[in-house]
Order: sequence, then structure tokens, then C-alpha cells
Amino acid sequence: MSALLVVGRLFGDALKRDPSLLNWVGRFSGALLVLGIIGFFVARIVRRRLALKELAAARLEPEELKRQLDAGEQVYIVDLRHPLELLPDPFTLPGALLFSPDSLAARHHEIPRDRDIVLFCTCPARPRRRRPP
Repeated sequence: MSALLVVGRLFGDALKRDPSLLNWVGRFSGALLVLGIIGFFVARIVRRRLALKELAAARLEPEELKRQLDAGEQVYIVDLRHPLELLPDPFTLPGALLFSPDSLAARHHEIPRDRDIVLFCTCPARPRRRRPP
């Protein structure tokens, strides 16, 4: 936002010195608008990719969690599976607290901030192994 204010201020000062600059800018205003829109979408795509990369890096594989638990590290585990998902598979991780996904925002104050937090949930986009019947 402040970058736009600075550009506007500089453009205003340039117009005071040379009013014919407005005619030149008027010819290219459509191209400037299109470049601005393209720049906006490129910035959004770049930010989204960076956020997805951070999420992927924050992902914890089950083996790593087991290693942390076996080492005695203080890990707070929140089981976010829907109660209906627990009917066929009622088992959960040791020490995990069961929060419904809808209640997470309301119960966030129960989650300590002084240790690693593991959110355990099912991911419909990722295949998972089922126990044999």
C-alpha cells in the first residue's frame, strides 16, 4: 500500500514539472493496468506456492512422531477426526485429545504453546492404508 502512495507522490511531482507527461501515460494506461493485474496474480501464485511449501515442510511422518514419543519429547497431539470416522476405527494415538474439526477454533485456548503440536486427521486427498477385516 505504501509503495502505491510513493509512486503516486512521485508521479504527481513529475506532472507538476511536465504536464505533457499525462498524455504519454494516457496512451499506455491500458497496458499499465493489464501489467498491474498480471503482477497481482503472479504475486498471489508465488505466495500460495510458498505457503504450500511451508505446509509440506511442516508435515510430520508417523515414524518421526514415534521417534519423538519414544525419546520422551513433549508433544501435544490433537486428533481432529470427525466422530463418525472414529466408528469403524476407534483407535487413536497415545495421549491424543479428541477435538472435532468444528470445535478447534473454540477450543484453541486448551492447546499449550510451549511444545510441539501435532494435528492428527484424515486426508481425503491422500490414500491411506486400512486395517484388514
